[in-house]
Amino acid sequence: MKIDKTGFKPKFEFKKGENNGKDKLKFATQEIQEEYLKYQNDYDKGLKKFHFDNKIYGNKIIKNALKNAQNDKCCFCEGKISHTEMLNILDQKRHINKTKMIKI
Repeated sequence: MKIDKTGFKPKFEFKKGENNGKDKLKFATQEIQEEYLKYQNDYDKGLKKFHFDNKIYGNKIIKNALKNAQNDKCCFCEGKISHTEMLNILDQKRHINKTKMIKI
């Protein structure tokens, strides 16, 4: 699936703490990538599962930006998502388990 990365990039920054002002999406993506590289064999064998922060990926602004960037398709199975209510990313565990996990 081709993802349009030229569109609206939502501003989603940390408001306090040591990461104040940093991009939450970039930070979360980096954490997932580092975790994958550290335990790549376990992820590839299905022994370890990806965990997504619902406070980031479940945010309405982020969901809509991802929906638009992915042409209204699920990033795992490429099925249309507009026909059903947007699923909470943490509730998609069953859906994700039914599809082959993609490498980051």
